[in-house]
Amino acid sequence: MTSGAERDRGPDPRSVRSQAALSRAILKLAAQQPVTDVTITALCQHAGVTRRTFYNHAESPVELLKQVLTAELDQVGAQMRAETAAPDVDLTVAVRRSLGAMIEHVRGKRSIYRDAKTGRIHPELYVLLSDHFYQAIRVSIVTSVRAIPDVDGVRVGSADYQAAVDLHASYIAHGYAGIIETALDNPMATTDFVLDIVVAALPGWMLDSPTRVP
Repeated sequence: MTSGAERDRGPDPRSVRSQAALSRAILKLAAQQPVTDVTITALCQHAGVTRRTFYNHAESPVELLKQVLTAELDQVGAQMRAETAAPDVDLTVAVRRSLGAMIEHVRGKRSIYRDAKTGRIHPELYVLLSDHFYQAIRVSIVTSVRAIPDVDGVRVGSADYQAAVDLHASYIAHGYAGIIETALDNPMATTDFVLDIVVAALPGWMLDSPTRVP
């Protein structure tokens, strides 16, 4: 059992160093080959850690890569949540800023995200992106930053409201992930051009802030 004094000391420095070494190693190796081809042996050799140490941090190279990328995606998500919490938020500006940051993140790690065999985003990482968008959009609905349309009488408090929230969030999330995937190999698809397309195509409820009760 961990004592109070041990908890107060914070994370084990050796564990922190190992995590950092593994993070650097998986980013390097995943940029050179599909992450599904990266072996634990090669990863441990590059990170200078044992297999036991590796398993203290992740179950597989794919899982480790998802952890590393999620940490970066969470930074973008935190910024977006902070911006949309403002009572006078301009959701068009917020969408352009947060989605723009996501596009730049993926492009900056294009060799990692792109599956060389298919030219598309690696399936595991596509799911990572779409899940990130889904959670962010869902939170914005639940916290009343956005109000989904009243479809067939579905509104807050109705039995099928939760299903409506999930479906609306999923619809937009996969659209975001899909347009990033399509833009990745298109030299004409600059970040600003992609954002112009997104803003023009998004349904009104994504860009119109609902009336808030003071």
